Amino acid sequence: MKNVIAGAAAALLVAAGLVVASPGAEAEAHTPSHTVDCSALSVDLKSYAPLVPAVEGVDGQDYIAPTYEMQPNPDYVPASESYIEHEAVTHLEYKFVHKFLSWLVKWSANPDWNAESNPNSKGFEATGETRVVEDEAAWTETVSHPAVGAEFIEVMTDPGQEAIEAVVAVPAKVNTLVVTIDGVVVEDIEFGGNFAATYNFDSTVAHDWSIVVTAWDNAKYNYDRSGTTVPCYVPNVPAMPTLTTTPPTCDALYNQFVFEGASEDVRFLIGDIRIKAEDIVAAQANGVSVEDALAAYGIPAQYGTITLEAVWYDRHTKEDVSLGNTTVTLVDPATVDCTPAYPGDKVVVGEWVDGAYECDATEVEQTRVTTTTPFVLVDNVWVEGEPVVGEPETQVRPLTEEEIAEAACPIVTPEEPVAPNPATPVTPSVDKLAYTGFPVVGSLLGALASIMAGLGLVVARRIRA
Repeated sequence: MKNVIAGAAAALLVAAGLVVASPGAEAEAHTPSHTVDCSALSVDLKSYAPLVPAVEGVDGQDYIAPTYEMQPNPDYVPASESYIEHEAVTHLEYKFVHKFLSWLVKWSANPDWNAESNPNSKGFEATGETRVVEDEAAWTETVSHPAVGAEFIEVMTDPGQEAIEAVVAVPAKVNTLVVTIDGVVVEDIEFGGNFAATYNFDSTVAHDWSIVVTAWDNAKYNYDRSGTTVPCYVPNVPAMPTLTTTPPTCDALYNQFVFEGASEDVRFLIGDIRIKAEDIVAAQANGVSVEDALAAYGIPAQYGTITLEAVWYDRHTKEDVSLGNTTVTLVDPATVDCTPAYPGDKVVVGEWVDGAYECDATEVEQTRVTTTTPFVLVDNVWVEGEPVVGEPETQVRPLTEEEIAEAACPIVTPEEPVAPNPATPVTPSVDKLAYTGFPVVGSLLGALASIMAGLGLVVARRIRA
């Protein structure tokens, strides 16, 4: 507060021309400066003269005494009395009479006066009769109220006027600052002593600016500067690229990179190792496995999930700009099962083959055989193994009409037996059969012819079959 008062006093003295600055103070006072770059304009004004507020002019006037007169007091309350009515004070009593000596009567405020615990009430009985006994008569209280305030008071009817000394008007003495950016006034203030401020703007485009400082104490401390900014460098940071992998398959037993997005100056970090995105793109184009691509950077194969930080190298600032983290999953090719699916057994079902049948047959028995050949895995290829012949199957089918006609048995007509010539009686010798008187030889020949004819029919049927 002392410094403020001292500063104001000094300003008044300066305004009045009563203070002359020393050479040293002159050198230190009024130090304007500014800085400007592609993103901001800063103004720093030091040791300017303090503000001297304006002094308003006042017309002087003579003293005129006020005028008073006595008037009724609107707040006056005259003296008065009030009255308070007090009721009589009473109590209730109960009547008791002696049951043998009826002229003995007792009045008591206790309704239980004749209780057995009271030895003075023996022989007395309650009659149920009561009476009201007045202890104190009713009365009226008078309260006096004194007057409040004076009945008349002195009232000013004309205030008159005070004496006022005339004051000569003095305009304010101020320093001013006007800051303009792109034709728009962003600061227009009055200041004293020190002032500093920074004005930010879009760093990607050029801006016209100006600073105008007007000192109230001397025009030589005015400060007028202007110019046009040069846009800042704006990095063209690419979007986060997409890096994934395809797992190994039986056609390609290795992991492969799948890269999508910008690759120029993009790097993937694993610890202190920086992998160029261009190398990943080349590996993808040339079918190089992830394992071989990492091995080129001295990174051994790591199967599972790997986290990589993607950065973009800014060649202007020579610094990395983080694009975020990404993860890739590498599958161990040894875990890929490339065994071909079992093709299933080769089953060959034979044709039905008719068996033999007799003439006059109407159906025939058929047979067939099924052969099953399993496969054996040789050098990861399924090849045919030893065939296995199954048990024959049989079925009966009816013969067609043509087959029945062809199988009809031939009709054989037996030949008439030839009558033998009459035998000449022979005298038997001792080693011949005894003659019986019948033609024995002829009978035997006829029987033999019949047997041979029957055998011929049977043989003919068998041959037909």
